[in-house]
Amino acid sequence: ALNGSTFDNHFIQNPVCSPSRCTILTGRYPKNHGTRDNGIPLRDQEVCFPEVLRENGYRTAAIGKMHFTTQFVPKENEEDDWPEDRYGFDIVHTTCDTKTGEYLTWLKAQSPKDYEIVKMQGERKAKEDRASASEKDTSGPPQVYPSDVDPRYHQSAWIADRTIDLIQESTPDQPFFALCSFVDPHHPFDPPAPTPPCTTRISSPCRSGRRGSWRTSPPTSAATAPAGGAAMKSTTTAASLTTSGAR
Repeated sequence: ALNGSTFDNHFIQNPVCSPSRCTILTGRYPKNHGTRDNGIPLRDQEVCFPEVLRENGYRTAAIGKMHFTTQFVPKENEEDDWPEDRYGFDIVHTTCDTKTGEYLTWLKAQSPKDYEIVKMQGERKAKEDRASASEKDTSGPPQVYPSDVDPRYHQSAWIADRTIDLIQESTPDQPFFALCSFVDPHHPFDPPAPTPPCTTRISSPCRSGRRGSWRTSPPTSAATAPAGGAAMKSTTTAASLTTSGAR
């Protein structure tokens, strides 16, 4: 970590989830890798940088939400429709917005009570995503709910813990690369107990639409609340999008 870099002034190629993720994975523009919107899987023939790292001796891992393929079709695991080489990842621990994947299987064995809550949250999210405009709940902020899930079993804690496990299992003789991707903050907004969901709308001043104004305008900012707060002990340990290196 002391030899790493933090990119605090970076720009994405696309504001939509899958195209942006596939650009990170391939280093190519959405118009080139073909995933121009959600629901368009990344082409199997695309060369992904974890493949190159693996070929050069790295241990590679994908942990959390990847969304390189469609989430519109219900799947037990996110990687069910990945290509055979799994985009170059040796180790895969995935979950997604609807709480499915390895995380849900693990949770069922760890805490049946929390499993039932999380399973309901995921099913509700999938149902609301498919609902028409007239069917959506407009009584309050969309997909914001209180939750009784134990912080130890929250999705974000699971992603962090799997990443920490990988780091602790690493050996000096093999470098590693971990793509650690947290689902949160993302709808449904249901942080674990006892943290209540934030229902206050936050507004930021609009910038001028004048061409080139972003070069001289001061950055705008908005306050955000961490999904799990201080109770989620492990999430701050592995809170970056990507972690790579060797001990």
